[in-house]
Amino acid sequence: MKLIKIVIGLLGVIIFHSCHDERNSYGRKGTNEYTMEFVEGKMFLLDSMTAQTVNYMQLIGDTSLAIFNSPMNNICLFDWVTGKEKLKIRLQKEGPNAVNDIRGFYIQSKDSIWLYNDWKKDVYLVDADGILREKRCLQKLLYPIVERSYSVSPFPQTNVPIERVGNKLILQGMNDVLSNGVLPAATVLYDWNTNKLDIENPYPSVYANKDKINDEWNTFAYRQVPYTLNNKKEIVSGFPASDSIVVYNMNTDSYTSFFAGYSEETNIKPYISTSRTATQRNYLEQYQYTSVLYDTYRDLYYRLVVLPKVDYDLNDITTQQKDLAVIILNKDFKKVGEYCLEHDRYMYINAFVASEGLCINVFSEDDDYLKFKILKAIKNEK
Repeated sequence: MKLIKIVIGLLGVIIFHSCHDERNSYGRKGTNEYTMEFVEGKMFLLDSMTAQTVNYMQLIGDTSLAIFNSPMNNICLFDWVTGKEKLKIRLQKEGPNAVNDIRGFYIQSKDSIWLYNDWKKDVYLVDADGILREKRCLQKLLYPIVERSYSVSPFPQTNVPIERVGNKLILQGMNDVLSNGVLPAATVLYDWNTNKLDIENPYPSVYANKDKINDEWNTFAYRQVPYTLNNKKEIVSGFPASDSIVVYNMNTDSYTSFFAGYSEETNIKPYISTSRTATQRNYLEQYQYTSVLYDTYRDLYYRLVVLPKVDYDLNDITTQQKDLAVIILNKDFKKVGEYCLEHDRYMYINAFVASEGLCINVFSEDDDYLKFKILKAIKNEK
């Protein structure tokens, strides 16, 4: 039975990759229908116990921005309009309601807040008072690896969010350790009602040596897989080394791939580290696709790409900040624009879409504030 599953899985991957390669034939430039313009940014006032270095955020409607303050083990909610904190959800570190090592969250309502512990692979359900309502351990469902066709390790970030569709929690991240016959994948779909999970989103053909993926590709630069959920509840993933995005339909269990690459040839290549300095150079001098985001207000998609750095000093971190560009796709995943952002210190994993536009976290000179730049997609005049 296990052999049959593996063969079926391999056939699916081959079909998926042939589709992937065929759709890569689209021109790199696309059309020039859209560009971006900066609109007024956002500043959120932080208290003395909250730092601006945050790895996980969730915009709740257009009313609240929630961030996870890891050192204090709490979730801070800010008013989206005023930028002032309005609530803290205090999570317990000890006792019957203890939840620790939280990597990400999804606030569905004040009674249903989902938390994920990436170390122990635990999913918690708490309320706004921090009361633990239920706990599930995914460890025994994910391991041992040799009993599965695919390997995955969920690792939530702002651009790799926890989402819930029906009874299923979407937990995305990167591949886990590999063994014979086990392929790398990026997505766990966990059914809360049945306590079962499925693993989806195998890595595309650009990651050619699947058994060497952990050696050849940097963990967070190229193996961590950002995604967005569109209005059809499809999972739209952007593998960081691939010019294409992959759309997974949960209802039909099918994949479609679309070109969504930068206008210049990216030619992103695997790399086996020989030294720390060589690894730094490899990262700085290559392209890297990061967040992919759906704009429900304008029915567009934005894919962020980090551009190579040519002029830098390895001994001076201030010279190593890479520039950022936005690739714009329409509702049919056709490339309709591209925009290079002005130089700044972007924390590009912290990006999301609000009614005002595309929000990207930037470094604030004042540690009392969490700062965002906002870009709005506008149609070019004909």
